[in-house]
Amino acid sequence: MTDNFSNFLIIDSASSSVMRIGVSLSNGDAPYLEMHDRFKYSESIMTMIDEVLHRENLTLNSLKGIIISTGPGSFTGLRVGMAVAKGLAVSLKIPLLGISIFNAVVERIYANYKETAVVIPSRREEYYLGFISDYHFNEKGIKVVAEIELKANIGNAYLFAVDCDREKMGSFCDKIIEENGPSILDFLAAGMKKLAQFGSDDIASLEPLYVQKFPTRKSV
Repeated sequence: MTDNFSNFLIIDSASSSVMRIGVSLSNGDAPYLEMHDRFKYSESIMTMIDEVLHRENLTLNSLKGIIISTGPGSFTGLRVGMAVAKGLAVSLKIPLLGISIFNAVVERIYANYKETAVVIPSRREEYYLGFISDYHFNEKGIKVVAEIELKANIGNAYLFAVDCDREKMGSFCDKIIEENGPSILDFLAAGMKKLAQFGSDDIASLEPLYVQKFPTRKSV
């Protein structure tokens, strides 16, 4: 990693079970903090950002850019992370890059396993499912699959289960990838590549990756 990509803040709040805040360093490392209580995401995210920066003797003004996970995943977590990322990017006048979970892991997973199904929990007994079949992932291919249909949809592909009970996933596939992820370094590498190839995202139009449409309440 070059100095051009040091001091990037990485926010991954898509998971319903853990939020991670990291910062990139010029030596290629990316120290991070985790929190395992999604109900406190909104009240703890800035504290976590301050702490991870303080540990590395950095300040908010040291940041050169922000990489934010766009999901798919927890609706609340995604909104909290995106709001904070946008607010900081605007106030600090630095680039903002949105990276989906699929695009964070696509290169690493395809290089090691080729055809791979990536599964992420959605609502109860439903999952987001997308197939990695080369080094480029089209997010339009993500779909929501009922749990009872998961095995048939995965077929003979490898399975990379994100934020899932792996023992349970064993009933749907016997080729489960044991690696963890996506990691802070996965998001960082994908963000670096995107910035170099396409530049930063438009802050106003960047939104979480909403694959599943949630019904709106009708006013009484």
